[in-house]
Amino acid sequence: MNEAAKWTEYYSRLDSLMAPNEYLLKMLLGRYAGKVDLLGGASWRTAFRGRRVLDMSCGDGRNIVLLHKLGFDISATEISDEICDSVHRNLANSGIDLARDRLRTGSNAAVPFDSASFDFVISWNAVYYLDDESDTIDRALGEVARVLQPGGWFICSVPGPRCYSVLGAHPLGGSRVRLEPAVNADWGGGLQKDAIYHLFQDPAEVGHLLAPMFEPVQVSELHWDGFGVPLHYFIFAARRRPG
Repeated sequence: MNEAAKWTEYYSRLDSLMAPNEYLLKMLLGRYAGKVDLLGGASWRTAFRGRRVLDMSCGDGRNIVLLHKLGFDISATEISDEICDSVHRNLANSGIDLARDRLRTGSNAAVPFDSASFDFVISWNAVYYLDDESDTIDRALGEVARVLQPGGWFICSVPGPRCYSVLGAHPLGGSRVRLEPAVNADWGGGLQKDAIYHLFQDPAEVGHLLAPMFEPVQVSELHWDGFGVPLHYFIFAARRRPG
């Protein structure tokens, strides 16, 4: 079964609460001393109204619930038509009427939207998935930069090397790993086994990879022991360079 088929099958069985990620909310709305104020001093009720956002690899659509409440003009991608159909149903069940043609089938390396289409691109725990052992993270980051307008923001979360999902992974060279989950291996029915990631090593690597296309790059780090299922993520905001 290929990756698209595995994820399609997973989402067909998922019974989601459609609750958005807490740390995405913090990234968009939080006013922290070391983080850019994406609100620009305005109220959250008006700051994002009408701004164009792409939820790239949107999963079950849970973060779209937050984006809708903030007034964004929303588009999203997932890797199969069936998942996009499922997201559309999930949103309708949550009272959100998002046109089906705003949900498009694509991958991290082939985003099905025109260049400079968005003010924001959000990729929450997704951009690091690679198509195969020859793929590189540069293709996905290049696609993010392409669909962002100059000055637009990339908001992203990626696992770090102490996250449960990458423990026991086999190195493939160039920060690429093939997963062999050692902790919580049955998550999603064993969905992660043999997936190929770009594994970000530290905040400095995040900044280095993004620097050619983004400035500034602001990186935060999240650790939680997870009651034996450790979580370790780098969460960042990066602004598309002009031109």
